Amino acid sequence: MQALISATNHLLPKAKQQNVVFLTDSLSALQAVSTSPTDTTTRQLLYLVTTLSETNNVVLQWIP
Repeated sequence: MQALISATNHLLPKAKQQNVVFLTDSLSALQAVSTSPTDTTTRQLLYLVTTLSETNNVVLQWIP
């Protein structure tokens, strides 16, 4: 989850009108974001991805 947060923070000031795809093998991170998150880390990731998606097309993709 921390790697997704770091990647999102890295892209936020740079990516505009882009297709952004995050590839992750962390199925649990994707499941946590897709439900109503209660912990701080998951809520932070959801906020960052939502913010990034305001100006970009964002996809979170699980790779087994």
